[in-house]
Amino acid sequence: MQSRQPVDSNVNDIQPLDADTIFVMGRDGNLWLETSTNGNFVSGDQTIKTRTLITTDDIGASVALNKEEVSCTDSGLNLWYAYSPWGPQITQRWVRT
Repeated sequence: MQSRQPVDSNVNDIQPLDADTIFVMGRDGNLWLETSTNGNFVSGDQTIKTRTLITTDDIGASVALNKEEVSCTDSGLNLWYAYSPWGPQITQRWVRT
């Protein structure tokens, strides 16, 4: 049995919350929530099982508070508080510039 498993190859930064939940910042500045079942992130065809786009706002830095809340800065150094539900209608609130 292999002791490690490739999950994502386009990664700039990560913040794991637990063994099944990782926030991933891509090299393109997109922020993703990647989840697994019992530590298994990829399926047999090597695709990520559950990957949800959080934001495409060219994130500079982010801090996940939990699975439903993230604080992040955009490329203009504005601070944002983003919260679930994640998906096409992401709810964000500007905090300050």
